[in-house]
Amino acid sequence: MRGLATFLVRRLLLAGLLVFVVSSGALMLAHLAPGDVTSELVGTGVSAETIALQRTRYGLDRPIFEQYAAWLGRSMRFDFGTSLRYGVRCRSSSASGRSARVSSP
Repeated sequence: MRGLATFLVRRLLLAGLLVFVVSSGALMLAHLAPGDVTSELVGTGVSAETIALQRTRYGLDRPIFEQYAAWLGRSMRFDFGTSLRYGVRCRSSSASGRSARVSSP
């Protein structure tokens, strides 16, 4: 029984490490990519003030480590924010099955 507990604890720690490494890598890749989500949301021909407001709204004006810490804290509470596509909370859209629906032509 003791061996099983040790095995499970090791596996859980390794799973936590894997989540940390993958999420950190994804954030770094997104940060290194040219542009950001505000470029897609506001489109072209908008003022610099509008872009700055959107960056503040999504927290993109904060340092990357602060962004990651905020995301990690919210994800521990299963708070994944609002869907940019549907405009509803991600938790409620996944609970209702919206993301699982497939539209037919």
